Amino acid sequence: METPREDECRFIESTLSHISTEVDALLAEKARLSRRLNTLRSRTSVLPPETLTAILEYACLGQHERSALASVCAHWYQVVHTTPSLWASVSLRYTRRNGVEFLLYHHRNAKCAPLSVELRETQRNGRPAQQESVIDPLFRTLLKDIAHDLRSLVFHGICPRLWSLIETYARGDTGFSQLEDLTLLFLHTERFQTKNTTMLFSGSRLNNVTLKCGQGIAGIEGRLPLDNVTKFDGWGFSSTYGMWILACCPKITTFKWEVSRWTQDFSDLSGLMALKSESPVVLPALETLIWKGGDVALAASIMQHLEFPSLQLLDWEEQSPSRDSPDYPNFRKSFFSSMPKLRTLKVDFNADTKEMVLPWLPSVENLEVRCLGREAGMLEFLLRRMASTVSNCLLPRLKCMTLLLRTTAPSELNALINMLEWRRPRWFTRCALLEEFTLRIKGHDITEVWQEHHIDAFKRMVQGGLKLEIWEDKQAPGRLLSL
Repeated sequence: METPREDECRFIESTLSHISTEVDALLAEKARLSRRLNTLRSRTSVLPPETLTAILEYACLGQHERSALASVCAHWYQVVHTTPSLWASVSLRYTRRNGVEFLLYHHRNAKCAPLSVELRETQRNGRPAQQESVIDPLFRTLLKDIAHDLRSLVFHGICPRLWSLIETYARGDTGFSQLEDLTLLFLHTERFQTKNTTMLFSGSRLNNVTLKCGQGIAGIEGRLPLDNVTKFDGWGFSSTYGMWILACCPKITTFKWEVSRWTQDFSDLSGLMALKSESPVVLPALETLIWKGGDVALAASIMQHLEFPSLQLLDWEEQSPSRDSPDYPNFRKSFFSSMPKLRTLKVDFNADTKEMVLPWLPSVENLEVRCLGREAGMLEFLLRRMASTVSNCLLPRLKCMTLLLRTTAPSELNALINMLEWRRPRWFTRCALLEEFTLRIKGHDITEVWQEHHIDAFKRMVQGGLKLEIWEDKQAPGRLLSL
């Protein structure tokens, strides 16, 4: 049996142990609160390192010296020099005096993180100064010495001299093993020639390619590794060239092509005879096709061989065929009929497209029609076709529709209401029920045109379940009208 002295000793030991544990917890909490107090009192350290990193990555992106940021305080120095991703984006001018040192400084601090490099023009007119002693070493360092650590490349204002440097240093087996994004922005006032057939940026894993040029550069499609490209954005080339490059991208998922109005089409494309055969060119992965401008009749020899079994969205705008356009009967029918899964269509509707696009796309469920021209009877023709008999109905699966007009007239509103009523339950037959309709007027206030019976008809359809929006867009950002 323990004595009272022994009981007291055990009690004191237990109490001291609990006190020590509580003191340790209090000291840890005191240290945490002290650090928090110092952070709140510091003018340059009010944010934790991970938040500062996100802000710096967004704000810098190659536009400023990281060393200047690191010199603000010790806290920023630690953040900057322990975050390789901050150094992975580089933006500099072609004629920067210390361009090579600046590029290599970023490369060292990136610590093997793949670089995104953007090269910009010097002069406002877009033509960089011809300083060979500065530009040549920069291109050699970029496209030879550190080519294996590049993830993205952007070249602005490419003139013939810069293009020759790209051809010189990016050809052959230069090891662009991590390159995924490539942007080539050519000067629109120059015409380029590529006589060499050596592959450029070989060994790369290009996924995204952007080409913008006014006069075009025939032959470049055969010098870029397009086999794995999934997104392509082109501007300024001809319709023929656009369709030809589309046919050269077997894994493409999103393709955009915009033809400048003053660009003339190419008549002699090397390799075009390969598409003269009867075998189709199937692009199984293409889901989005955006086409702006150009005389597509000039590209008919290519279009009639293309097939898009997975296309989901088509944004289509073409100019009126020229007198020199070749005559390929029914090439549009074969082209648009090769899109069995198309669900969303955006189209400029005019005299040249009314019989060319819409009749061959019965699977469309979402439609946006830009009827901004004022050809007589164009809108009424479209609306009558959409309210025709079941056997001749246009777009039988249509559920959502947006109509963009510059101006409108009472007769066109009558045709519009007739079409909407025909596609509502009262006339519902084998065609899909139109669930949503949006009307946007850009040229004037629709309230100056519509009459009382038009408003009553719109109200009846809204009460019947139609989701209806009418916008007056004469002044940005537009005004939603209430019935």
